[in-house]
Amino acid sequence: MLEQIKLLKLNRSILKNLSNDFKMPKQLGYVPINASWELINKLTQLCQHHYDSLRNSDLLPNGEIIEPQDYQKDLFRIRTPDSTHAIEAFCTDPRILSMIMDYLGELPIVQDIGLYWSSTNSSRDSSQQFHLDKAYDKQVKFSINIWPTNIENGPLSFLPADISKNFCEVSGQKWATKLSDDEIYNICPKSALVEVLGEPGSGMAVDTSRCFHFGGRAFNGERLIFRANFSPRIYANKLKRRLPFQKQTTSNLLYKQIFVL
Repeated sequence: MLEQIKLLKLNRSILKNLSNDFKMPKQLGYVPINASWELINKLTQLCQHHYDSLRNSDLLPNGEIIEPQDYQKDLFRIRTPDSTHAIEAFCTDPRILSMIMDYLGELPIVQDIGLYWSSTNSSRDSSQQFHLDKAYDKQVKFSINIWPTNIENGPLSFLPADISKNFCEVSGQKWATKLSDDEIYNICPKSALVEVLGEPGSGMAVDTSRCFHFGGRAFNGERLIFRANFSPRIYANKLKRRLPFQKQTTSNLLYKQIFVL
């Protein structure tokens, strides 16, 4: 009971930070990220430093990735960052949490955090095809560019939630796993596709359970993105969580971090 009371108080304090400038429209299922926030700048610096440390240690391959399953690597799983303060600050920032709470209807948990590096590849495997993340009914997944990203780098690309819903209704494929471009564009207009392009710090928060999406089609150049997945609390003990700071004890965490991380 005491924990529930603390959680309710925390919910109220976070929702005070809700801004109309940073809300995810439920119909669309996505919202751009404000790249000018200092916490985004610190996060991109941390990610760049981690990439550099792995590259200097020869832990990353050079050249084009040949094996389809190797087109993307989570660099946080190769080695944990020396410091995770910028990640923790991002995941518990009141502006971030208030937007997610407004969309999900509750204080979320962080389900998965990764730093994903894609090298030049010609594969169309797994998440490089249109799909929905159906492990959750709804979620908020942040994808933040650490490097300048254009179409050649294989950006996260997605259809808004309302367009995706229409595809499911017309095609009858409500739980489709992987779909070709032709299957999607036979029903959905290509002009509806949103591509997460831009300079370091640019990015998007997307409900990838409701928005058909793909990424990593880096046919001419590398891509480095930070990704954080926030889900409803009901999934806390149902799915394995992947966090680069799981070994911390609650005594090392701030009050609000205990509930989120």
